[in-house]
Amino acid sequence: MLRKLSQRLSDPVFYRKRVRGLTRPFRHARIAPEPLAFAGFDTPGEVALVVAHPDDELFCAGLLAGLAGRGARVRALCLTRGEGGPLGHLADRGELGAVREAEMRASCAALGVDSVEFLGHVDPLGREFRTYAPPVGKDALAEQLLGLWRADPPGLVVTHGGGGEYWHPAHLLVHAAVRRALPALASETGKPVILATMNAWQEGHAFPTFQNRDDLPDLLVDAVPFRGPRLEALRAHASQAGFFAGVAGGDSADRFVERTPREAYALKSFTPPPTPA
Repeated sequence: MLRKLSQRLSDPVFYRKRVRGLTRPFRHARIAPEPLAFAGFDTPGEVALVVAHPDDELFCAGLLAGLAGRGARVRALCLTRGEGGPLGHLADRGELGAVREAEMRASCAALGVDSVEFLGHVDPLGREFRTYAPPVGKDALAEQLLGLWRADPPGLVVTHGGGGEYWHPAHLLVHAAVRRALPALASETGKPVILATMNAWQEGHAFPTFQNRDDLPDLLVDAVPFRGPRLEALRAHASQAGFFAGVAGGDSADRFVERTPREAYALKSFTPPPTPA
């Protein structure tokens, strides 16, 4: 108990989460319009996915499969190789990064993602009651993303939500860096770009702790038609099967797909500044 208290009280994200929860009733909530169904979503031809770890793409697997099925070119960027995550069935932590990189490549191939690139940051080893982000600032990470996108800018970027799903510091870092990069990208290229953040709030969701409580849904994706590729993507992450089985409350990771038949996203548009008259 003392160890848990010590780790939590030394974690700045712990305080950020508590302040957000305490002030939520006093903030003016945005009134969200009726969420758009995926059938009515205008799909850009170029899509970028930015996540913190291999397997984070599973939270938006239905959207990725749907976009690829419409002919969009989807390029995935991953902050780390997941070296600090659960070992799963592996005995040697030194193997974990290479194994999880291969798993993500197989998972993304199942979803129709065209390319996967790892950004070269090392996933810190977590503690029992605390997780960490790599030691890179959001400004530096935003500039790294811009360097990859300037020549071939995406029209849609999919990434982590404003609460980092379950307040994971690496998810929060990626979200902040993407939010920092996109206004500059729109300004420099003169092209608009849409941000879609995963796990927007859904009442009655099977896994409420994975939902971003302050992100209201603008886009809903029925993931049931993409059950096949979603299962194949999930099964590609063999090293993390025990984690997903535990999350889903069963003895099989497949149950995670069955219990998440719908995905929700918050959307935000970034447009170039008006040209001076």
